Amino acid sequence: MGFAWKGLFGLALLNIMLLAGEVELLHEDGKLSSNKLWVMAAINWPVTILSIYGLSKLLGHRKVDQVEPVPSPLANMYPKRELGDN
Repeated sequence: MGFAWKGLFGLALLNIMLLAGEVELLHEDGKLSSNKLWVMAAINWPVTILSIYGLSKLLGHRKVDQVEPVPSPLANMYPKRELGDN
């Protein structure tokens, strides 16, 4: 949930501003041709992928060093018995 509010919400706002800028630059007489829509897609997909990757690196979990396991002092409390012992 923190990733959604801290990261994805900001990316959604960035996407809205990017799309508004693209529409403003690429429209002709209030219309967008299909070629212009393909140009917008070619811009938006790499921006989206790089933004999500960068944000996941920024807000994601850090690698934690593995702790060396320590044997429990309670394990193998009793000495091994021979098969003939009772």
